[in-house]
Amino acid sequence: MSNSETHSFQKSILEVLKDTGLYVPIVIAFITWVFGLGPEPYTTTTRTLAFLIGSLLLAGRLPQITRRKDDAPANNIIVVGEPRKTIPFWSRAIDPLRNHSFYSYTYPLFRRRIEILLIVGLLVFSIINAIRTFRDMQDEFLGLQDCFGSRKENALFVVIAEFAQSDNLPAIEIVESLHDHLISNLDEQKFRVCRSSVNNPIKLRVDALELADKTKADVIIWGSRNIAYKVHIELPNWDRINREVSYLPADETGDFNFIELETKHLGYLTEFTLSEVLFEAGEVEEARQRIEEAIVRAERENLGTTIPKDLSEGYFLQGLMFDPGTELEIGQNPNSD
Repeated sequence: MSNSETHSFQKSILEVLKDTGLYVPIVIAFITWVFGLGPEPYTTTTRTLAFLIGSLLLAGRLPQITRRKDDAPANNIIVVGEPRKTIPFWSRAIDPLRNHSFYSYTYPLFRRRIEILLIVGLLVFSIINAIRTFRDMQDEFLGLQDCFGSRKENALFVVIAEFAQSDNLPAIEIVESLHDHLISNLDEQKFRVCRSSVNNPIKLRVDALELADKTKADVIIWGSRNIAYKVHIELPNWDRINREVSYLPADETGDFNFIELETKHLGYLTEFTLSEVLFEAGEVEEARQRIEEAIVRAERENLGTTIPKDLSEGYFLQGLMFDPGTELEIGQNPNSD
């Protein structure tokens, strides 16, 4: 191969690399988007923006792909070609894709079609995806993740804050288990459940109330585990005192059986609290349905032997909803004779 042929070959390779180099970021962005490789707690934001920015960078190739032979190249030397023609805007926009185009183009038709359709398709998809995930990105900047359910104004919003756990104890995944339990049992059209960021555990009540105010949560569940294990359910929008619903020595809370039982316990108490809120808001039918489902599930899971007092209070609340004029003892089943 002569020196001139070698130089020509190297030049061709460089031109190909230069032309296709911008596709590398979009491939990386696509892999990030598909496999969720963004850093916590901004996974959705990273995935969405990586894909959108990559598509916008790729769109910068469109002027080069659609360059006509009578356009001035980068060195501003005019290439003599066909005189410019005047055609309508939309015809001019799709002209590079036509079999019989008005203009002569630098790139061949097949390549123009492939690259233009690919770039436009990716750009449209990334914009739609950014619009679709905009609220999820907002959640991430509010310190929320793994949100599920309705965003309607009348939907009750539950936030489970990351529990503050001592570094001297093995961590337990009670928040994740409770989150999964609630989204499995609550109607997604009437409730919304989110976790707070795993990087932002709540240590004090003031922090829990601040998170509730920032996220506009109706119910916030928070807790700690160091010397003792404590869990609280707060109703920031209601005139209620702080309710401590669990208190145990920390060394009794490390095994799998505890996590399973405590998940059911906290799930029941959360539904009990939601029933109270609905009842006081005048939504009696929805409140009845919520507490009835919670009690049936608790009985099926044999919680009556482990949390008899909490289950008794559930029956008492159900009795008030069954007939506000009926006086029942705590623990009396309103459905019994």
